[in-house]
Amino acid sequence: MNQSYLSLGLIGYPVEHSYSAILHNTAIKELDLKGEYKLYSIKQLPEGESELLHILKEMRIGKLAGLNVTIPHKRNVMAYLDEITEIAEEIGAVNTIYCNGNRLIGDNTDAVGFLRDLNNYIRIDKTMETYNYQEYYALIIGAGGAARAISYILAKAGWSMIIAARRIEQAKMLKTHLCKTLPKSNIAIIQLNNSLISELKKTPSLIVNATPVGMWPNIQQTPWPEEIMLPQNCFVYDLVYNPEETKLMMQASKQGIPNTNGIGMLIEQAALSFKLWTGFDPSRIEMRKSIQEFLARDNEISI
Repeated sequence: MNQSYLSLGLIGYPVEHSYSAILHNTAIKELDLKGEYKLYSIKQLPEGESELLHILKEMRIGKLAGLNVTIPHKRNVMAYLDEITEIAEEIGAVNTIYCNGNRLIGDNTDAVGFLRDLNNYIRIDKTMETYNYQEYYALIIGAGGAARAISYILAKAGWSMIIAARRIEQAKMLKTHLCKTLPKSNIAIIQLNNSLISELKKTPSLIVNATPVGMWPNIQQTPWPEEIMLPQNCFVYDLVYNPEETKLMMQASKQGIPNTNGIGMLIEQAALSFKLWTGFDPSRIEMRKSIQEFLARDNEISI
């Protein structure tokens, strides 16, 4: 890169809980680059519109080399960009912004990042060839920006799924979008409530929490009704990564159900974003090590 100082950041609200700065500043140091990754708190639109426009202008004139995007801006930021990549367009959400000249390009590394990490736990098709829809069945909790990325990449890999959301209209919009983008998709939707299990026609092999429910500081919350058992013979993937063990993961562990948090996906999507901005492929090992060291220090402080 020609840029002597690499200015990167994350926009969202809230952002205080994010580990993105730890990951990207680790990558900057590991690759011996000069720069810094910062967190930018920008409230939901329209309240945060002036701040959003300002930071995008800073990027357009070269003061920022790249931005990540998180809740609640993954969809609404698209209207302010010059170009959207094919995968981000098909997902309908952006998590990474980079520059091409003075043009702002919106991309999405969440989907591929999730798929790469999921492959560590469930055997999936890396080449995205179509599977038999009856054999691969997922339950996605949520219908926001993260759910869009997850449901898209699973549908493209041949999974059938149910999208369960409290806001049923949002789930309907997501299904319509996916079926238009991927006509062969086999997708159903249900209202997320205490009758969830009774509405499932068969047991999913994968349950993904794609909502922020259970995220710090609301660590006692869970997207799964506590009075209802999780289905057996499934894998629980909670995209929340702070706290390290969420209430949903505790529910799964108590029932002997294998599970993980979203740290692996966070690392993968971060590394993919970093490569888009810099051309360099950072070490996933160093990134994970930096998170583990942070958590160890944080636990010492808490004790």
